[in-house]
Amino acid sequence: MMSQPPTAQFSQMGLDGAAACVTKIELRIRCTKLLNKDLTSKSDPIVVVMQQDKAGKWLKVGETENVKDELNPQFTKTVEMNYCFEEVQKLRFIVYDVDSSALDVNSDDFLGQMQCTLGVVVSNTPYQQKLT
Repeated sequence: MMSQPPTAQFSQMGLDGAAACVTKIELRIRCTKLLNKDLTSKSDPIVVVMQQDKAGKWLKVGETENVKDELNPQFTKTVEMNYCFEEVQKLRFIVYDVDSSALDVNSDDFLGQMQCTLGVVVSNTPYQQKLT
């Protein structure tokens, strides 16, 4: 899975009037050599992006569109996030094969996942890691 360079940088003012070290970024995601979980066609992948909060809970921050019959998708829908320079922002990318029109991806086939920090993605663009 690869991510392309962040875009649209800005600084945000904190509540105390000091500039916070924040950059608005877009994650562009693509996958290669995904598993084929469908019998009569190819997988229909979607990527769900999760971020771990300070309490350790994983929260959904975005998802790509669903691409039909494709094992090497290059998703067009980006995931926008704030990158905080001084924080460790743990991310999890979960890839599913969408088999139904249900809104709950947990009912779909799991194709794999990867975890990293947003800092690693930003400093190693394009970033690439195998799914587990």
